[in-house]
Amino acid sequence: MPSEKAEEKAGEKKEAKLKEELEKQELLAKGKVSLIIDGYNDIFSDFDSRPYSHRSLSDDFLREATKVSYEASGEIELRFLIPGIHRHAPDEAIIKKRLKEHFRKHSAILENEEKQRRNKGVVVAIVGFVLMLSATYIQTLERKELAQTLLFVVLEPAGWFSLWYGLDTLFYSPKEKKQELVFYKKMARAEIIFEPY
Repeated sequence: MPSEKAEEKAGEKKEAKLKEELEKQELLAKGKVSLIIDGYNDIFSDFDSRPYSHRSLSDDFLREATKVSYEASGEIELRFLIPGIHRHAPDEAIIKKRLKEHFRKHSAILENEEKQRRNKGVVVAIVGFVLMLSATYIQTLERKELAQTLLFVVLEPAGWFSLWYGLDTLFYSPKEKKQELVFYKKMARAEIIFEPY
């Protein structure tokens, strides 16, 4: 008889654990970006002891959020699943604000870098075009002196190189930077939710 009760208890524990796992999976499926954390410190760097309002985000958290967000399309909902006993509403409000600040700041930085890259591409392409026009003008002069020939030899390849480099810079940015910018833009607009599990 005692072994039947032990088997029954083991079966109930197994069933309860399975039910808990199914509930977790349902919660994960609800949010487009769902992350299970043991506590709020999982979001932040272990080396930063400042309060949540100023603390640096964990590289592990950012890496996981990036990975999960690439699969999501449209508006993102960032859902943190945390054990109910560890929840603290005032801390959650501070953390939400800190996350939004971080994502907005980095989105703005990356947008600024992208704008500077495009501006540089335009300027270099224009300089290349002007160099090519100058080389063409020198080529059309009737009198060919050594200085003019030398200037033509220098200006023509410099013009081609500058034009192509400028156009390349303008139209082809590194894929990683584009993905990073998309990630931060998505996360800056994301709704952040804490849920118990």
